[in-house]
Amino acid sequence: MTAAKSAPRRRLDHEQVVAAAEEIVDELGWDRLTMAALAARLGTKGPSLYNHVASLEDLKRELQERTIRLIGRELVVATMGRAGRDSFLELARTYRDFVLRYPERYLGMTRMPIVDQAAFAVAARDANEALAAVVRSYHVPEEHLLLAQLATFAALHGALSLEVSGFLGDIVDSHHIFDTLVDSTEQRLASLPREAVA
Repeated sequence: MTAAKSAPRRRLDHEQVVAAAEEIVDELGWDRLTMAALAARLGTKGPSLYNHVASLEDLKRELQERTIRLIGRELVVATMGRAGRDSFLELARTYRDFVLRYPERYLGMTRMPIVDQAAFAVAARDANEALAAVVRSYHVPEEHLLLAQLATFAALHGALSLEVSGFLGDIVDSHHIFDTLVDSTEQRLASLPREAVA
């Protein structure tokens, strides 16, 4: 009687490795992503992973870039054809939805150091352009555009980072905090053109 043949081991590719790394980050957090954990997830041996990724650092660089590209695509779709308050509210809603969907991936994306600043800047193009278009739709003067864009990002990012980290606990409803922040930031954007003329 011949022994039953074992099932052939599935052949790994780069995309499978990176997708499994994202699963680990989503489930366990950025700091729990290791090559050993990844090998166990994929049912393979650690050394074989280096056929697909150069190092853990390089893998984390790719995850940061994939995450900012993904959020960028969602922000572009959400804000396309909108302007002013309508565009800002949709951008803020989409941004929060993304962060709540992928909190650990987002925290890893925004953690310093960004592994490759130049590559990350390229990957962030859609996200930056979506935010710039929203801010520009308030008729913010070009000389104030970058500062307004950075301040808007800092406000949204700060509130969402506090929310997903659990820092604020349940002292105040997180939806209410974010809505209050969005309203005050939107009012500030709306006031910038008037201040520039005054």
